[in-house]
Amino acid sequence: MPQGITYLNASYNQLISTTLHYISSLRIQEYIIAGNPPPQPRLLEASVKDWQPSSISGKWATFNDEQHAPAFSAFLDKLHQTETAKKHPVFKKEVSDWLTRLVDDSSLREKTFSIAIDATASCEDQVTFTYHQMKNAERTHSAESGKYDNNLPELVDIGRENFRLEQLEDIAREKIQQLNAKDSAEVDDIEVFLGYQNRLRDTLELTTVTPEMRFFGASDITEDDLLQAEASVKASENDTFPTWFAQWGAWHKTVGRIAPDEWEKANDDKHQHYEKTFSTLVETKLKPSRLENNDDAIRKIGVEALKETEKTVFESMTNRILTKKHISDLFTPRWAR
Repeated sequence: MPQGITYLNASYNQLISTTLHYISSLRIQEYIIAGNPPPQPRLLEASVKDWQPSSISGKWATFNDEQHAPAFSAFLDKLHQTETAKKHPVFKKEVSDWLTRLVDDSSLREKTFSIAIDATASCEDQVTFTYHQMKNAERTHSAESGKYDNNLPELVDIGRENFRLEQLEDIAREKIQQLNAKDSAEVDDIEVFLGYQNRLRDTLELTTVTPEMRFFGASDITEDDLLQAEASVKASENDTFPTWFAQWGAWHKTVGRIAPDEWEKANDDKHQHYEKTFSTLVETKLKPSRLENNDDAIRKIGVEALKETEKTVFESMTNRILTKKHISDLFTPRWAR
């Protein structure tokens, strides 16, 4: 900047989205303070007070020394400046309720604080994307902790949303690879990941995704990309969600509590099925090529046998449990073909 100018105010400059994103990614956003170190995060209770009454936020003073607490405090301050926080008053209550739940759950708080690391290192959309990760982590944590043991339909719904988000992440990675292959300009992965989530929030019923993002134009996602992604996720869910759910860790922990006998049987079946599957694969795939003594080939066959075993055993376990509870229709295809 010219000598004597200590900050640059870009608030009213009609810059295109990609230029604003570039400025924001350099931590200029609203202004640049030349030569000064970044401000230190506020104490947790001060950051929380922007979201909750002081009678509640005061409880957060006891968490200031927890690992990654400063990162979470900085994250909350940046979250307050996002487009969703500015445009949707109901968002404040959503965050306030979430913070109240964090007060009472030290395990979830630890997970959430760790996700906050580097959440403010880039632009506003990274903060938004991080919030989505935290909310998804909360839902998975609740499922693992037994909140839905008596409400399996809701557990399946949570699993469906996790499945959709995983599918979108895979699609976003493919898009990033395509952009990197054809464009010399650096691709911002966060904008691509968040772009798919944001634009498909309603059509894919993504309840943990906020309604706003700031720099969608920097994602290079086209309308055709979105249509293809929506169709792909829905088709995959109709065809493969039952298999995915049967192998979902949160479901396994649930089964261990609500049907311990089934869980024990599944693990017994797993050992037996693996040995049989492994032997079959060695006979059919390795011996014809004389690779039965090749360590690398044996390792690959072992991985394949394990995947096939887990698919077969855990699908059978899941079907037995849902049938006994008369809710096997939970896996009816969700989307019209």
